[in-house]
Amino acid sequence: LSYLRIKKNFFGPIYTLSHYLLSLKLTPHHAIPSQTELSYLFNCAQQINELIESLNQSQLEMRNTFEAAINDFKESLESVEIQNIEMDLARKSAIQAERVKSEFLIHASSDLLEPLRQCLRAIQQLSRIPVEPEQADYTQNIETTLRGIIGLAQDIADFSRLENGKFQLEVKSVQIRQIAHDALTLYAPMAAASNSRILSIIQPEVSDILLGDPRRLQQVLGNLVNRVLNHGMHGNIAIKVSVMRSESSAQILKFSVIDCNGGFDDDFIIQFKRLINGKNVESPSNKGSALGLSIARNLVEKMGGELGIELEPADQPCIWFTARFQIPENRLHTTPAIIPLKGCSILVIDEQPASRLEMTTLLHSLGAQYL
Repeated sequence: LSYLRIKKNFFGPIYTLSHYLLSLKLTPHHAIPSQTELSYLFNCAQQINELIESLNQSQLEMRNTFEAAINDFKESLESVEIQNIEMDLARKSAIQAERVKSEFLIHASSDLLEPLRQCLRAIQQLSRIPVEPEQADYTQNIETTLRGIIGLAQDIADFSRLENGKFQLEVKSVQIRQIAHDALTLYAPMAAASNSRILSIIQPEVSDILLGDPRRLQQVLGNLVNRVLNHGMHGNIAIKVSVMRSESSAQILKFSVIDCNGGFDDDFIIQFKRLINGKNVESPSNKGSALGLSIARNLVEKMGGELGIELEPADQPCIWFTARFQIPENRLHTTPAIIPLKGCSILVIDEQPASRLEMTTLLHSLGAQYL
């Protein structure tokens, strides 16, 4: 009997507490045991109920906050989607406007080039007529200005084609020596005005005829010659063409425009290096020059080459570019040409180092020995 009483007094409260906790688990309604049933846990039960109430309140607030955040997020997504649609429409409109602008510049530049070339030919014919020295200066100034306008119009047209994705090289027969000679002839009057000469040095390894775009090649070469004339020290200029690398069916040529008087102005060097590094080179004083150099670089890259500058040796700095040309099929297995001056010895005397180099290179290509 004592055992049963002790057991009831010991396990009874535990059973009552377990039953109470189970009721809390199974029903949302809070149950508080009577003070007679479980008086010493009455305060504990009240605190548990208060804790449950606090947890329920926190859960409700969290649910409300979460729903508000979800609603805000949905509104933000809708706003972002609307902005994306507006940006896409604006982008398409900008692309269309850019395409229209490029088309206009291409057609306008092409329409300007032909009458400008006719004017240039007329001025060249006029320059052959004996006139007074003052009139000859006026004629030369007009010719120089026309050449600059023609070059700018070509640059604008090419730049628009490159931006519009419509630029393509025309693969034709290229006579490298003729290209160098044309550049020499074109800029010889401009060089003569500053008491300078333009020389051509073509290494004998360069093939006579290759496949490429002769007009673009002449444009890039002329652009670089013009840069050296404007930013060099007004000395002799040499156009040097050499084989950088030979392949089974192609030649990679290097075209160097050398200032034989030793130096470019500092502004041009900074501008050229910034262009090579891909930085913006435009400023109020050099926008035309920057556009021409940018076009030249893009054309060179289209021809599979690169553009660069060399400041050493200091007395013969140069700007250069490389280009890849295919060798025509009918010239891959041709027999060596007859060397007309083979076995001849020629004495070369000239005060100018560049002139001597030009003459000795030509004699070497013809098979002669020079002293």
